[in-house]
This record gives sequence, C-alpha cells and structure tokens, in this order.
Amino acid sequence: MLKEKEYILFDLDGTIINSGKGIINSAIYALESFGIKIEKPEMLRSLIGPPLKDSIIAYFDLDSQKAEEIVLKYREHYGEKGLYECALYPGIKELLGDLAKAGKKPCIATTKSTYFAEKILSYLDVGQYFIKIAGSNLDGSRQDKHEVIEYCLKSLAIENRKKVLMIGDRKYDIEGAKKSEIDFIAVSYGFGELSELKKAGAKTIVKDALELRKIIL
Repeated sequence: MLKEKEYILFDLDGTIINSGKGIINSAIYALESFGIKIEKPEMLRSLIGPPLKDSIIAYFDLDSQKAEEIVLKYREHYGEKGLYECALYPGIKELLGDLAKAGKKPCIATTKSTYFAEKILSYLDVGQYFIKIAGSNLDGSRQDKHEVIEYCLKSLAIENRKKVLMIGDRKYDIEGAKKSEIDFIAVSYGFGELSELKKAGAKTIVKDALELRKIIL
C-alpha cells in the first residue's frame, strides 16, 4: 500500500537533515543575548520540531513579545551560521534519487521557514529532488504542521489524498498528517523519542533511510 504512494512529503529537521548543532547553537546565542544562561545545551533538543516561538514561551515561561524578540535574534545567527551546521542523514540523497527515478514526487513539508529550507537544501545539493518546498513564513504565519501540509497539497492541486504519504520524526508530523487525513511513517533516527512517536499513533516506525526505502519503493 505504501509503495503505491505518489507524493512523498518529508519533514526537514530530523528527517532529511541532522540540524541539531545549528539550531541549538543559534538558540543558545539568542537566549544568552537576553541573559538566559543555558548550562546544558542538550536540554534544547526539545525545541527542534515545533514552532520555535511557541517552544520558547512554554519552556522558559516568557511572554509573546519577549519570545518574538528571541526568535528574531535566533534568525540573525541561524541565517549567518546555524543553517550551514547540518548534514544529510546517511542514505537520504540516494533515497531521493531513487524516488525520482521511480516517478515519485518528493516534497518538503516543514515548519521551518521556506526561506531557510530552500537555502539548506540548495547548500546540501538536494533541492532539485523536490517538486515543492513548503514551509512557514518569516512573518510568523503558517506555523502549524497541518497548515503546512494543507498548503503543500493545495499548491500541487492534489485531490486524492490516498496518493500522499507524510514522513517525519516528531509527534507534530503525525498530528498534522492525521488532520489532513494522509498516511504517515515515523523515523526514529531524528529528534523525537520512540515513546513520543508511539504515543502519537505512529504504526510504522523506521530506523534509517535503507529501511524507509524498502517500505516506499
């Protein structure tokens, strides 16, 4: 059934790329610019996935205005350095090439801004494999994963959702896929804990790109 999917929507962070170093370094820069000292950088891994502003508000108990100021400072560092501190997960480039050869239509559906997503994929020389790169807007709109998925589907004029598959590493990817009524595969090599993925309802969880390839090709 999954091998019959035509449109393959990939999350970006934790699914296509390991972007932890750049995101965490940029978050530390932004937070410490406002006097928020981070003793253990690994504690910021939970910020990877959901909209950054929402995570900052919840995690550090800050108001919306202060969180927005931190996000702007984050983007300042991320745009200059952080976005380049990433790498493709093993086997991903080969998988994307095989999908293209098989006539599949890979897309990106991420809550990272479209602007940064495009720059990263170009830097890693894989942007050409995606027929659509759908992300959030820098003005703060389209931040929810469900909104991003819907935007992607509408942009491509996809009416038959049975042809669509979402692949991601966090519960937000699963929840977004469920709301959009499309099938989902979770990857365990990203930033989401296995317990998080199972609790969110992931029925198929793969450990690497090779296993993913066997399921969708």
